[in-house]
Amino acid sequence: MDVRLILEIGFLIAFVGALLFAAVSDALTFAIPNLLVLGMALAFPVAALVAFKNVAWISHFAAAGIVLVPGAALFRIGAFGGGDVKLWAAVALWTGLDPLFYQAMCITVLGGAMGLFVVLLRGILARWGASLGVAPESLPRALRPKGAIPYGIAIAGGAILSIPRIAEFDAARAALQWT
Repeated sequence: MDVRLILEIGFLIAFVGALLFAAVSDALTFAIPNLLVLGMALAFPVAALVAFKNVAWISHFAAAGIVLVPGAALFRIGAFGGGDVKLWAAVALWTGLDPLFYQAMCITVLGGAMGLFVVLLRGILARWGASLGVAPESLPRALRPKGAIPYGIAIAGGAILSIPRIAEFDAARAALQWT
């Protein structure tokens, strides 16, 4: 294995690790650390320079902008969390334009399924929670009535599902036989 391939595999592992950390952090605290998102965003140019071949820089920065601008507007009206917007913009930077629509669909489907599950579980708990001795304040925040939903989980899941479409990871996927 050449050095460039080893670095690419290392960046792939770090990317997935950062996504998993963001998902767990959002699930437990309803917060995605700014330092984590900044690290992900700053790691892309480093990875592109030392590990990836033929990076379409404009595609990657355009993808981040396409996510960041409407995401900021959605944050402004309270429809999306700030950490979620920043996380997805950092992920889009790694993704580029070609797989961005696929990634958006994965995130949307996962987020919708997670939201539906949480709403159904909230309904069950609202109806039978008191008879089961479950007080609303003892529930995790996501299961409390009118609680937020940690959408960072869906973003991380959609990003991981879109990795096979990210061209810069082609050699790492082939070496790891992950397609």
